[in-house]
Amino acid sequence: MAIQKSYDDIYGNTNSTAYFRVTNVNNDYKNLVCGVNVLVYKDATARAADKAPVASLSYLTVGEEYATYFEVDVLDVAGHNIIKQAYSYLKSLADYSGAQDV
Repeated sequence: MAIQKSYDDIYGNTNSTAYFRVTNVNNDYKNLVCGVNVLVYKDATARAADKAPVASLSYLTVGEEYATYFEVDVLDVAGHNIIKQAYSYLKSLADYSGAQDV
């Protein structure tokens, strides 16, 4: 599971079919925060060939975002595993507008 969209890396390269893969989700149920780590590859072919990612991104959800995507009651619903929820959360962000599941 991953999402795909255009991504401009720090070197000024536009990766028109960049491949975004969630690599880690840290859910802190006590403090109601969740961290999501994402590696960005040039494209799916680069990921499949174990090429180095072009970026590593981190997100921290709190408050309403946490309640919507990572609260225990949300994750208890059938079909809502934490990785799927991480991708749903990412697609809710403006930076991921137009991202497609791949």
